[in-house]
Amino acid sequence: TPTCLPPQVLQNNVCVTPTLPRSSPSVPPQDKKVISGDLIALNSKYVPGSIKLSCINTTMGLFNASIIYDGLRFLLDNVAKEENTCFGYSAKYSDLTNLITVLNIGVDNVNYRASFILNGYSLSLIDLKDNSKDRSSTAYNRDDWGDWGNDDGDCFNTRDEVLLTFDQYSTTACNFSAGLWTDPYTGINYTSKSDLDIDHIVPIHYAHDHGAANWPAALKKQFYNDISNLLPVSASVNRSKGDKSPAEWMPPSTSYHCSYVSSFLYVVDKYDLDISPAERNTIKSKCLQ
Repeated sequence: TPTCLPPQVLQNNVCVTPTLPRSSPSVPPQDKKVISGDLIALNSKYVPGSIKLSCINTTMGLFNASIIYDGLRFLLDNVAKEENTCFGYSAKYSDLTNLITVLNIGVDNVNYRASFILNGYSLSLIDLKDNSKDRSSTAYNRDDWGDWGNDDGDCFNTRDEVLLTFDQYSTTACNFSAGLWTDPYTGINYTSKSDLDIDHIVPIHYAHDHGAANWPAALKKQFYNDISNLLPVSASVNRSKGDKSPAEWMPPSTSYHCSYVSSFLYVVDKYDLDISPAERNTIKSKCLQ
């Protein structure tokens, strides 16, 4: 069997140079069904000991939920299908991660936000915050966010899955080391995966400083491995970016600026990170420069 050197690949026991697609993939896969708009002003109805959430919009349909509040804890009491038409939603939902974020749960004079995982018709509470309290009370520790996962049990961890997603040669071998990747931040092509880092579009440290500090371990691991937040880029440009947001750093390739801004804000909204209107406007303005 011949050994093929990039950019050639082995086809029918012969080394050939494949025809490249007209445009290489550059934007990370995004879950288009994230509900991010038209949230009703009051997301919950509170009576002593119980909270009612209506119109949780998911790909499984509309749900109502009842949550018991005992003064210390929130416990899910009941989830039922909503049969009526909704004109506003009480939660943001992502079918990529089955994560539901409820922005405002009013309990007397206290306002909470909560995150649930939807599993069929079952909701599990995984995160809860008092919006009035400092959300960055936990010191940043990179080790708290875990490492590349492999939840589907195949021979590829998340790093490899990202490389497979963007490889223009559609590599399928478990122990692949070569392919063809275009770094969207620079427009430069790479043929060895060892030359590439996997960049978190919204950096881990940025997420920590904008509301994720006290997330549970499961949610931190999910964020770290969420492919919609990951891109293969050159090691040097990844280190140049560091923990900066688009307000502080933009890719050298100006043609990617708008895609980068869009992807950054998509992830910010998906995980309901804290971002001021001024910072959001500054980030949006980078698309126009």
